Amino acid sequence: MLLNRLSPYRDRIIIIRAGQCVLRRSFIRGYGHSWLTKRRPDLMMGRLDGAPNPLHCCLSRVGVHFLPSVSPPLWGSVMKYIYAYKYLFESPKWLTNLLAASICQLVPILGQMVLMGYAFEIIEALHRQKDARYPDFDTNRLLDYLKRGVWPFIVQLIVSVLLTPIIAIFYSCMLAGIFATPEKGRGAVAVLLIVGFYVAIFVLATLIVLVVLPLSLRAGLTQDFGQTFSMTFVKDFVKRVWLEMILQQLFLLATSIVLGIAGLLLFCVGVYAAAGLIAFAQYHLLYQLYEIYLERGGTPVPLKTEPPAPQGTGSPSASAQDSEGFKSAEGI
Repeated sequence: MLLNRLSPYRDRIIIIRAGQCVLRRSFIRGYGHSWLTKRRPDLMMGRLDGAPNPLHCCLSRVGVHFLPSVSPPLWGSVMKYIYAYKYLFESPKWLTNLLAASICQLVPILGQMVLMGYAFEIIEALHRQKDARYPDFDTNRLLDYLKRGVWPFIVQLIVSVLLTPIIAIFYSCMLAGIFATPEKGRGAVAVLLIVGFYVAIFVLATLIVLVVLPLSLRAGLTQDFGQTFSMTFVKDFVKRVWLEMILQQLFLLATSIVLGIAGLLLFCVGVYAAAGLIAFAQYHLLYQLYEIYLERGGTPVPLKTEPPAPQGTGSPSASAQDSEGFKSAEGI
């Protein structure tokens, strides 16, 4: 396989653009093709054993320089549902993180804000460095989590306030229909109206999710109430990933029932752990939605703070780090 033969060159792949040699750091993943193999397959053609390969040829020219890291598409426009539950255990402190999330679920309002703030810390960290492990829960940053979680909490609160009267209207219509029916046929009509009520609530909840998810995502990443309510972003987000949004909600609903029952069987104590695990899965699925949205040409959400520039990437010429990189590349 070509990727196996390129394994010694995992950290340094050459691309040629307009007669200039450009060195990009692109990690070739074991499960699929890299960013370069998808977009520039011509660079990977040719023999690597015995014959000159593109890497050696390009390094021999003038004008080779480093560019910032270019990450390959992480999800390939496919949701990884099971991984949303598995990634928690990649951290050595997964038990502490799960315990913190479970405790936050028990504390009303403030606990929910802290959990949301921590969840969006995870989403932003994974978005910035897709190969990195998610950050652990830090009790010294509770105030930071709380301040960050305020924005998505307010968004969900506003939607809940708007949704409550609509549900009340549906419920009132159901009761009015039941009592207006003659007593003889009231039982069958009541069943039909109750079923219709829950179907209407399910459809309404699905529509609400299509609005709440992009708004919550934007609120958690921008940390700015003024930039949150962008209907242009909501429409674009729904247009590109509406199916994945519905499927991930159905997946969460089904798995929540299973985990809830399993938690009850563990002397009811497991319910709290199940709630924390579901929270981790919920926000990782939101992160996946955002990455797929970007892969499909979506507009990135402006982050509150930009990461510092990587060392050794500012100038095409001579820095100690670049020189070491050239030497190591020439020695491959």
